[in-house]
Amino acid sequence: MRFDSVVVNRAGRSTESWSLGPATVETPVVRVSGTRLLGAELMSRFAWTFDTRGRRVRIAAASAEPLRLPAERGTGLVLRPRGAGAGAWFEVYSGLPGTPAEASEVRAGDRLLAVDGVPVAERGCVGVTETAADSLRLTIRRDGEELELPVGVDDLVP
Repeated sequence: MRFDSVVVNRAGRSTESWSLGPATVETPVVRVSGTRLLGAELMSRFAWTFDTRGRRVRIAAASAEPLRLPAERGTGLVLRPRGAGAGAWFEVYSGLPGTPAEASEVRAGDRLLAVDGVPVAERGCVGVTETAADSLRLTIRRDGEELELPVGVDDLVP
């Protein structure tokens, strides 16, 4: 399977808390891409029981405390997968406005080959879009030359 398209989803933190049965989720992060999605981070905070005979799903909060989802961290790079297998790489599609990517020396059209020395073919985009680090070292190919460029990581959705 090969993916070669870019979809940019919008995300933000709700200004209100939400109730899921007896559980309260404090100002959840919501992604918008045709439908409003809360995602796996929220779902992992609940115990899910599937009753196939009764055709029901029981969802119980793992804690009685209100849930607060962590900030969404990242570089702000928008990446397009290219190649396949060991030769896979990402094309930098853009840097989102107001993010560390926009302030970096990384440019649209650059080939992202490695993150902190690990080839993207081995790690995918994990570590580029989801990291606790404050900065990453990117190996970029531009105009036939390999460059090591730093890019900051920040809370994109605080």
